[in-house]
Amino acid sequence: MDVLLIVVVSAICSFLNTFIYESLAKKDVVLKELNKEMNALRKKLREVEVGSKEFLEIQKKLLNLSKELTMKSLPKTIISGLPSYVILILGVTYLNLFPDWLSLILFIILSMIFSTLTRKFLQRKEEGK
Repeated sequence: MDVLLIVVVSAICSFLNTFIYESLAKKDVVLKELNKEMNALRKKLREVEVGSKEFLEIQKKLLNLSKELTMKSLPKTIISGLPSYVILILGVTYLNLFPDWLSLILFIILSMIFSTLTRKFLQRKEEGK
């Protein structure tokens, strides 16, 4: 019963986290532009010969854009994680949702899996439009 409760709670938290992040990210024009630029560079990278000078330059640009994207999306990532943070704090302190370390680790792993699945679902939905 405890495992089922942890699975359900982690799924709900993950979906909330992902939807909050996606709704915040969609409103941010800078993130959209950075993502478009990175996608264009990735396409170009596939067309260039591996190991060539142009390939290395594109990789360097991608690395810099990735760093910039990470720094600009960090506040949104922190805000979108609030449902999980609240459940973790309440689950450990008051709700006794995580009676042992194994259940806590299970919650964290399941949250990561569900978040990844939700993001992939939203990406496919976005590409289908």
